[in-house]
Amino acid sequence: MSKTETPEFKKGQRVTFQIVSPKGLSEEVLKGTVSNPDSGRGRMKVKDDAGDEFSPFRKHVRAA
Repeated sequence: MSKTETPEFKKGQRVTFQIVSPKGLSEEVLKGTVSNPDSGRGRMKVKDDAGDEFSPFRKHVRAA
């Protein structure tokens, strides 16, 4: 896989993803489940274990 390719994710797959504050002051790694693997513009929808939905960039998501 080259640097420009991103791995394929499937709905329901367990993943970890990184959330960074807008000013870059803090980072947090969360675990969740893919709810929409392709929501456009290089993003995907992920629900964390608490039920909150996030739209991280695909490059920040890793298979758990």
